[in-house]
Amino acid sequence: MDWDWPSFVVFIDSTDSGKPKSLVYNYQSLIAGILALFAAILTTFILIWHQDSARRRRHAATRAQLPMALSKLHRYADKCLSELASLMRGRSEEDDIRQDFSVPDLPEDSILIISKLIEAGPKADAKYLQALLRQIQIQHSRLDSTARDTSTMRNQGNITSLHNIRHDVLDAYIIKTMADHIFDFARWETKRIRNYDASTAELKGKFYLERDFSTETSKFITDKLIRYVARSFKRGDD
Repeated sequence: MDWDWPSFVVFIDSTDSGKPKSLVYNYQSLIAGILALFAAILTTFILIWHQDSARRRRHAATRAQLPMALSKLHRYADKCLSELASLMRGRSEEDDIRQDFSVPDLPEDSILIISKLIEAGPKADAKYLQALLRQIQIQHSRLDSTARDTSTMRNQGNITSLHNIRHDVLDAYIIKTMADHIFDFARWETKRIRNYDASTAELKGKFYLERDFSTETSKFITDKLIRYVARSFKRGDD
């Protein structure tokens, strides 16, 4: 058999004794290191892929619970509005309101679901969910303050009027409107949460607003709601 000698010598080397050794033998540590490096890189990519797949599964499972979470937020806001309507009913603008009322409990499971979505989901959606959570915290804190201000046990020098309580009504309607905007995403009708455009947004629930509250309060909410919702969503970018 004829050898192609120039090609053959690439694969052999000689020791001092004159016995040939292959380059694989001479550089086996280097080759092993290179193979180990490739194996480590491959393992890292596989691990990242598994982690990303697990994150996407968690996100999908949590998103499937979002309609229920938003519905509970709606019911929470409706309970707040019911308490506030009772507090405001029959009052004049000059009245100092003194009446105990119960602040509804926050739907903690809904807050947990939304928090998990913020952790597992893309930033484009997280900013809207963060804005919703922030508004819930603000609303609940203000309502606690109103409950203290209208308490029959409060300091005689403090005065709480309808003007003060209208802001609590507005806060509850902001939560309802923000939740409504996210419902399409929750029902998988959109891939991402849509931008909230105040110029095209419609006021929902106006029938119940006018039924349960005075003309002055209805006008206060109607004039401010859409603008305040847009501002609340924008805060999610901060």
